[in-house]
Amino acid sequence: RTNSNAHGGRIINISSRAAKKGLPNISFYVTSKFALEGYSAALAEELKDDNIYVNTISPGMVDTKSFPKPAGRKGVRSAESIKDGLLLLLGSNKTGHYLHVDELDLV
Repeated sequence: RTNSNAHGGRIINISSRAAKKGLPNISFYVTSKFALEGYSAALAEELKDDNIYVNTISPGMVDTKSFPKPAGRKGVRSAESIKDGLLLLLGSNKTGHYLHVDELDLV
């Protein structure tokens, strides 16, 4: 399956901590994110020999124009604040990793 012409690459899927918590009243959302994490882990194994790194990032609650959050709500981050998490994954040679951006706040 390895392609000698392959240059490698990176896939970063967007997940949610909801997949880890099983939040009520959004079961379809939780299910889709949990499935995405399993898919990402399997894909990471399938593509690692082709130098394609597959990781998952969970940005947390992000205040956007499409999905605004109340001002001052604890845990809400700006879209720009997930940049460090994306750069960390883009610069890493790890594959199959799940990163919740809030973890970077603790470092």
